[in-house]
Amino acid sequence: MVKWTYLDETKKELNELKTQSEKSPDNPEFALAYAKKLLDIIFEEQDGVKVRAEVDKLETIGNKWPDNPEIAFVYARGLVNLSAKHKRESTIEAAIYKLKVLSGKWHENPDFVHEYAKGLQNLAKSQHWFTAKKTANRLKKLYDERPGDSDIAFAYAQTLANILRVKMDEAETKDILDKLKAEYEKWPNDSNVALACVRGLSFLSSKQDKDAYKVTADNLKTLIERWPDNPDISFAYANGVYNHLFIRGALHRLYARDLTTSIEVVEELRAFSGKWPDSSEIAFLYSKGLAVLSDRQEEEEIAVFQKTVDKLKALSEMWPDNQDIAFSYSRGLVNLSDRQKQEKIEGLQSTVNKLKVLNERWPDNPEIALAYARGLRNLSIDQNEAGTEDIADKLRALCERWIYNLDIAHIFANVLLKLSKKQDEESAKETLNEIKVICYRWYYRSSDWSIACAYAQGLLNLLIKQEAVEAKKSVYELKVLNEKWRRRTEIALAYAKGLAILSDNSDKAEVREMLYELKALCEELPYSSDIAYVYAQRLVLYIAKTDAAEAEDMLDELKVLNENWPDNPKIALAYAEGLVNFTAKPDAANVKDMLEKLKTLCEKWPDNPEIAQAYAKGQINLS
Repeated sequence: MVKWTYLDETKKELNELKTQSEKSPDNPEFALAYAKKLLDIIFEEQDGVKVRAEVDKLETIGNKWPDNPEIAFVYARGLVNLSAKHKRESTIEAAIYKLKVLSGKWHENPDFVHEYAKGLQNLAKSQHWFTAKKTANRLKKLYDERPGDSDIAFAYAQTLANILRVKMDEAETKDILDKLKAEYEKWPNDSNVALACVRGLSFLSSKQDKDAYKVTADNLKTLIERWPDNPDISFAYANGVYNHLFIRGALHRLYARDLTTSIEVVEELRAFSGKWPDSSEIAFLYSKGLAVLSDRQEEEEIAVFQKTVDKLKALSEMWPDNQDIAFSYSRGLVNLSDRQKQEKIEGLQSTVNKLKVLNERWPDNPEIALAYARGLRNLSIDQNEAGTEDIADKLRALCERWIYNLDIAHIFANVLLKLSKKQDEESAKETLNEIKVICYRWYYRSSDWSIACAYAQGLLNLLIKQEAVEAKKSVYELKVLNEKWRRRTEIALAYAKGLAILSDNSDKAEVREMLYELKALCEELPYSSDIAYVYAQRLVLYIAKTDAAEAEDMLDELKVLNENWPDNPKIALAYAEGLVNFTAKPDAANVKDMLEKLKTLCEKWPDNPEIAQAYAKGQINLS
């Protein structure tokens, strides 16, 4: 709020300066004041498109006063800001070209060249690493023209460091590292160049195995020993240690390292945090390390796990006004609540209470709110109806506070689902209506179908409690859900099961329509054996009730299902039961053929006693 109040005030001053400049169009002082105020706007604005609009105004002023170095420099700084905030590479390239022109025109002023170097550094950040290397070469050329300029050296070194963020082959990585090393050797007393080197090595640490990391760690320690009192270098070093908790894989995804490595890394972060007791940034990295460690201690003794959470608690108490560290603590508490839930360990309520305190302390932090929601979800296990309803009330408040948070909405919906299972029919309907509201709210905001799955499962549970008329309404709701979320197996399966339940109390014509619907579901989701099995079960029951002619058609359907799922014992058994039901009909034809099919099934499944029993029944029916 403060930021935008300041921005509004700046815009007000800008309009006043614009008016003065227009009244005195030949006065460069008014033009410069107006340009500087535009630059203030640009610094505050984070939207790249809006920044470009303001930079265009600076360009107009610069064109009107082409020989004014102060206005030109303000314009250059605006272009650098644009290169940092705009997302389109072509726009950034255009800004860099204009910076190059300005630096050429004012080549005797190193400040213009420095702005050009900063722009190139920003451009490299927006590029693929291969293209970024070419931009780095442009910086190298600029540096070669001004070999004594440490600002350009830093921009070049920082660009090389940023390239190391991505996964490259060994030769490419070595090439970048060699260039960084060469820069440091040229500038051994420049802390900025040293900082770039530390950052580059830090990025590298998430891409190395244990042996390769030892070399990187030694290089990092050499730099940190050279600059022991530099907080930026120390933080970059700590960040490199933290990065080694992960290994970067394909598509830049980060994967967990083994527990032993994680413990070693966290211990190093602890020791380093002790060296910088007043650094909240390093303390935060240590807290993140502990949170990650708690993710990986699932198999550890609960006492060992508890020690990790206790360390997070101590850090949070040491930094009571740091919500990032509070979030790390909340992660540890959630992991603890997971263990307490799974292993039936006492203290789950106490853990959730601590999450509640954190949420109340940081009411505007969505990550801590989500951690509290996850704790409440764990607490909802094994609760009676009143206890589950109380937890649902707390989650409802969170959901209303964070109306656009899908994760919290999903947790709330699933706890409501648990509640509906414990309620009578009328109360369950009210609860399901609440899930329905959440479900359709997110239907228009997200492609996620998890809440729809919860609603579908709730309708299926309700169906079991309902009389025929109300049950039909629930099945219709399931049908609508299935039409809105096409090809979602969980929703389609709930609809299929709903049709199956409804068919138990329906007349023959209605059951036939339901069978057609089940067949359509099987065709739409041919990879779902569960839906195929529901269809098979209904066919078996229908064969028992209908005449031989229609039953034979249904047997053909069962045969197709069995052929589609040749290794599924449940569908094979359903086919066998359908054949038995057919052989029991007095007007059945081709009974011997059906018995041969039963025999074939029995031979295919020699260890299945139920299929063997079906074959025996078929023989009895034939006799």
